[in-house]
Amino acid sequence: MDHHFLSTSSKPAPSRTTKALEITKRYVSRCCQSSICTALLLLIFFLIAIFVVYSGITSWSGDKKSRNGFGNRSRVAGMFWLFDDNDDNDSNEARFCSFDEEMISNNVFSAEWVNETDDTNRQCQTNNRLDLFYSDRGLVVLNRSNLLPNETLNWCEFTGIDWLSDDEFSLTQPHFQQYDVDNDVAGNDTDGHMDSLDILQDFISIYCQLTVKKTSQELDHNDDFADETTSEKRTYHQILVQASETEKAIDSLSHIVRPATNHTYYNILVLAINTLSQVAYKSSFKNLAKFASSRDSYILNGYNAVGRSAEAALFPFLTGMKESELPNLKKESKYSQYLNALPFLWNYYHQHGYVTFFSEDQGGHAPFQKHFHGFEEPPTNHYMRSFWLAVERDEYELGSSDATDFCFGSKLKHQYTLEYMESFFNQYENKSTFAFAYISEFEKTKKIDKDVAAFLQNLQNRQQLDETIVIVVGDHGPDTGPDRSTQLSGLLDERLPLALVSFPDKFKFEHPNLLMSFSKNVDKMTTSFDFYESLRTLIDITENKHVLLKNPKKRGGASLFHPIPLERTCKSANVDSHFCACVKFDTKTNVSDVVINNTALHLVNHLNRVIHERDGNEVCSTLTLKKVISAKYVIPNDRVSASSITDSKKGWLADNFVSNYPKSTRPYLQVTFETEPGGGIFEGTVSTDRHILSGEVSRLNEYKEKSKCVAEYAPSLMRYCHCRENT
Repeated sequence: MDHHFLSTSSKPAPSRTTKALEITKRYVSRCCQSSICTALLLLIFFLIAIFVVYSGITSWSGDKKSRNGFGNRSRVAGMFWLFDDNDDNDSNEARFCSFDEEMISNNVFSAEWVNETDDTNRQCQTNNRLDLFYSDRGLVVLNRSNLLPNETLNWCEFTGIDWLSDDEFSLTQPHFQQYDVDNDVAGNDTDGHMDSLDILQDFISIYCQLTVKKTSQELDHNDDFADETTSEKRTYHQILVQASETEKAIDSLSHIVRPATNHTYYNILVLAINTLSQVAYKSSFKNLAKFASSRDSYILNGYNAVGRSAEAALFPFLTGMKESELPNLKKESKYSQYLNALPFLWNYYHQHGYVTFFSEDQGGHAPFQKHFHGFEEPPTNHYMRSFWLAVERDEYELGSSDATDFCFGSKLKHQYTLEYMESFFNQYENKSTFAFAYISEFEKTKKIDKDVAAFLQNLQNRQQLDETIVIVVGDHGPDTGPDRSTQLSGLLDERLPLALVSFPDKFKFEHPNLLMSFSKNVDKMTTSFDFYESLRTLIDITENKHVLLKNPKKRGGASLFHPIPLERTCKSANVDSHFCACVKFDTKTNVSDVVINNTALHLVNHLNRVIHERDGNEVCSTLTLKKVISAKYVIPNDRVSASSITDSKKGWLADNFVSNYPKSTRPYLQVTFETEPGGGIFEGTVSTDRHILSGEVSRLNEYKEKSKCVAEYAPSLMRYCHCRENT
């Protein structure tokens, strides 16, 4: 037990030097009565004490000869040591991992996000068509300026898209609107430019008929009967998003009575972006960084991924639970259930008077849909699932020919999420709101940076962020590609996603102590579990409930509004060693080929066993080891020895390295290997004493078409399965 956590005295604990001197005085007073003798012995023992303390510090900081102040980072083989002189702990050395700045400057990191091509003018429009309709606070507005000069709008049919289940949607009775030859609504007295309709649906499918006059270039000049007045009928299609179904949402809050409080109920806006790492943000998100600099914003430098899938990040953030704790909820389980019963954050906020919003794109491959059955009832007041189902049905016929993966109609797919969320905040500007959106379908270029920054800036310009905490996080960094399988920097890039938290000015004046504690945690190890604890704590503080002044000692999440222990480890934070970034790597291993090969064979056998246990043998090939790509020792931050772990003369790991560690504290061996058939590249981490797997085996290259035979009945096998021929 760490006794300094139990101390209630305000007096600081004595340092090691002070303790050594006190012991020396007592010993000398007994053994030497002469004042000269006493002085000499005191001097000798004082020098010994200084040497002991100095040796301890230098052993912690590796080859560094001086102790850096807080924020100055000493590099130790992929790990940084930080010191916080303001901390009250007896021992104030803190372990923390971050990106090696030399790696960044040498551009070793994956280039997946670092794309210098500015695609601002990228064309998603079908036949260069811009949207004819847009939403303005619940009204569907026709924008005549987007009609081409040779077009006349004849009529439009507006049909609402309703949620039936997470697998299907329904269409409402269509509203038919006739337009006259002047492009005005028939029978309406308009100003000749635009008209609006009040349609209370969040998602509206719009079909229109246009009369298009053919230009001289389009006419068949071999046709003697053709003239420049020849025209044809064409169909136009658009799906509009707007948060307009507000009455039901407000009614759902009518029974909630908030307690009297002098604190603000802060809005929560969370954007989770697929594969967005800290390096990607620093190199490619200049516009978002500019927005963040205009507010009280912080990056959690020690934010560690807890897995390599979106689900692995979203479940801890939204429920405080690990995906591996929910096996009976997966589609493959005979006990499979819907997700509604889980303690989602949006439920907690709704119970305290918040209107809620949730969106995950990708249709059938969305995080809560691919391996799970999704939700039996809409989980939030505004839920974007039915829109994405409609998009999934129509995208191949409506997406532009050069960008069907990222475009729908005239827009990039992520722009629909941002539009819907912006409409949500517009509609409820006088209500407390909780909004969470996961964005996965986008081009990894500067375009999403500009769009996200513009979306946030629009809200800020309308003072809608004055009482809003904005959180932008990545689920993990890039998890595939050549850099990921061959570079240590790629591994760190994957394990250290972005976590940006931006507070309004009002929060600083209302909760200065909370913000101070938060700022002190930015260089400590944190995870998505911590956001769950923090956002629940924030409601409790707002309602003046009794809240502990410090985080309890438990495995898992800790509130970022309370001090996080400096000695926090991946184990205590509920992060498997396989995904832990706060480690020391030794890549210059001189381990015999037999040890590495046996470990790789052990991991291949594990993959085949998983395929067998999930009934994939009939359609999936049996995997064999093709080759070992690399191997390295991984020493988690709670196991780093104070002594050097390498042979400084030879520069590589000593042969007896593993045996020098007690069994309970031995490091892990991480092996990257390729299998056949299919050429799958995998990475696994096992303990060196009993070959126990830590976490899961990661797939480091693409596999989509090679694994489609299990996509429906066993999607969790897709990363491992190589489909047999004719399956």
